[in-house]
Amino acid sequence: MFTSLRKLFSRAISALHLSRQRAPKIGAAEAAQADQKLVFSLSRSRIPTLRQMRYLDRILRPNELNWVRTLGTIAALAIIVLAISYTGRHITTTPKRGGTLTEALVGVPQFVNPLLAVANSVDNELSALTFRGLMKVDADLQVVPDLVDHLDISPDGKTYTVVLKSGLRWSDGEPLTAADVVYTYNTVADPDYNSPLLALYSGLTVESTDDFTVTFQLSEPLAPFPSYLTLGLLPEHVWSASTPAAFPLDELNSKPIGSGPYKFQSLTKDRDGNIRGYSFTRNPYYHGPAPYIDKLVMKFYPDHEQAIEALTSHAVDSYGGVPLDHLTRVDKKFTITPSALSQLTALFFNQKSNGALKTKEVRQALALAIDRQSIIDQVLKGYGRLIDGPILPGYLGYNPGLKRYPYDLAQAEKLLDDNGWKRNDQGIRQKGSQQLTMTLSTVSDPVYLQVAERVVQDWSKIGAQVELKKFDGGKFQKEVIRPRQYEALLFGQRYSHDTDPYPYWHSSQQRETGFSLAIFVNRNVDQDVLDGRRSTDQAKQIKDYLDFQNIVAAEVPAIFLYQPEYLYAHQSSLRGFAGDRLVSSEQRQANMESWYLQTKLRWGKK
Repeated sequence: MFTSLRKLFSRAISALHLSRQRAPKIGAAEAAQADQKLVFSLSRSRIPTLRQMRYLDRILRPNELNWVRTLGTIAALAIIVLAISYTGRHITTTPKRGGTLTEALVGVPQFVNPLLAVANSVDNELSALTFRGLMKVDADLQVVPDLVDHLDISPDGKTYTVVLKSGLRWSDGEPLTAADVVYTYNTVADPDYNSPLLALYSGLTVESTDDFTVTFQLSEPLAPFPSYLTLGLLPEHVWSASTPAAFPLDELNSKPIGSGPYKFQSLTKDRDGNIRGYSFTRNPYYHGPAPYIDKLVMKFYPDHEQAIEALTSHAVDSYGGVPLDHLTRVDKKFTITPSALSQLTALFFNQKSNGALKTKEVRQALALAIDRQSIIDQVLKGYGRLIDGPILPGYLGYNPGLKRYPYDLAQAEKLLDDNGWKRNDQGIRQKGSQQLTMTLSTVSDPVYLQVAERVVQDWSKIGAQVELKKFDGGKFQKEVIRPRQYEALLFGQRYSHDTDPYPYWHSSQQRETGFSLAIFVNRNVDQDVLDGRRSTDQAKQIKDYLDFQNIVAAEVPAIFLYQPEYLYAHQSSLRGFAGDRLVSSEQRQANMESWYLQTKLRWGKK
């Protein structure tokens, strides 16, 4: 066809020259029209060839030629856009298996054993990689089955029956059965083994009826008990020979056999015999999806300074728990993934130690006088979240409509004025002989100290005179927290997997070994938190917790400041994280099998 068109075009050109020789003289416009008619009369196709397109400037008028060029450009762009759109709808980027992730940890491993790891963050991190429990905490902080096929709870809330998934195996290939569950829980509840978790599990009766079924018997109902089943299991076939005395010394504490997504491969030591690194590879017997990352290498450093140095020099790829005072060294070079910790920072009042703090309106005025958002923006560099009560967002019973105390100096001043607290000659609020003076105690931590200084400044604006006292960690616990020797206290409370405010707010927990820091006694609060932990009716639990929060919000036994965030610095190639809330640093590894370093293109509709 193209050959015929070329012949026709050649004949047209020849005829055009001949006609010009024989034709009488005519105008240029008439000649151009004659040329077009002659060429089109000799061509059967209205579409010119690429060779013929070269002559368009001789055939078309200038304005017509401009239109052709414009339309041609639009057509070309449209084709490109359509091609990109089509490709975008059919090509996706998906994770690809492969790669090695090297991470820095601060500290030294002692017990890679979930029954002994509680007090050491490094041990907790390593245990989370290699061990799994009957239940787990997901990205939404919900306790869900892990090794369990299903869980049944008796109507009285005292008996929990779990049925294991079939085909479970340890990282050495041996079967994981109900015997391993019974061994783990009997060991942690045995005082001879000195587990830090003894108090949580003592008095628990555990029995197996077959290789897959285990029954837990409680002495009284305990609503948060499913979270107790997140404890990592130990393999009985390798641990049963270990006596209580030998338990903390066993080599299995450094060379673990578990059921997590990764299994222990090797460890390295320095000349002094200190462990400097761990290597883990995929566990071929893991019951869940196989991890994308081939290998994990954990390197240990004595402090944050050296860990950050390792990160910035690319000796490691990631580091979790970056301190705020080191943030500027890494935030421009690495991706920072923040996650809200299940922890709150608050000001707790000891009403027994200071008469001025016994007045509710004084406590309310002190709450209104603190610019909490400024603290988050300037001290925490924006890595914190405002909170208004003792139950954090995401937890059962959280009340988003709780009474709030926004920053309002004028309202704070009015509250004090209306209740007889007038400024004296020194500008200090005074009511009768009682002055609004107090001490504020906190630990010698850079962030806490900066926050405390802001609070002192804010309170001085409404006429409160505050002396700041700071203590080193050891003295702080011994001389301040345990004997409850403070008037106002700036500190944090770390929560577990479940909503159970009992340890932090029941008046019985204000003694030396308890966790209640607000010295505040209220019978309704005591009843609410006690009923909430005993009830298996979730609707009843929520009602109890809402009532409890409303009382705390009205009485202000504490001023809730912020929920801190955990900062994980890593290479931009590391992806696959789930959720933006963490119970603890090691909980970020709950979905580590979904992390990936490499990607591939896949063709197909999205």
